[in-house]
Amino acid sequence: MAGNVTVVMDMPALNAFRSWDGALGQSVNRLARETTFRQKVRAPKRTGALGKSLTVKRGGNPSGKGIWFEAGSWTISYTIFMDQGTKPHEIKAKGNGTLVFFWPKVGKVVGFKSVQHPGTKAYDFLNGGLVSAMNMWGRGG
Repeated sequence: MAGNVTVVMDMPALNAFRSWDGALGQSVNRLARETTFRQKVRAPKRTGALGKSLTVKRGGNPSGKGIWFEAGSWTISYTIFMDQGTKPHEIKAKGNGTLVFFWPKVGKVVGFKSVQHPGTKAYDFLNGGLVSAMNMWGRGG
């Protein structure tokens, strides 16, 4: 399950929208790029894969019926969990397998059939990046 935010614009100004190359299209493109930039800044950086996966999709109807963009990740399965956080939960090995990892507390690699995960902090980078970009865009940025 990946995660993203969607912005749909449906207001009288859209009647002027004829292409992404026009004034409105360029302005919304700036908002979309700024949203992705700010999401990347706010996203956790452990491996960098999540930030690299954040991109923009856009679409619209040139007859003025609406334009939209989505900013987020469609390739990283844990995006939504990093964005919204998780509660403590049990993780079980698949089949007869073992969960193997380095445990800093004991200083060595260990293996268990299951572990109690303490939960994940919510980073709120998807919506937080959008809100931050919208504030800048609203000031004419």
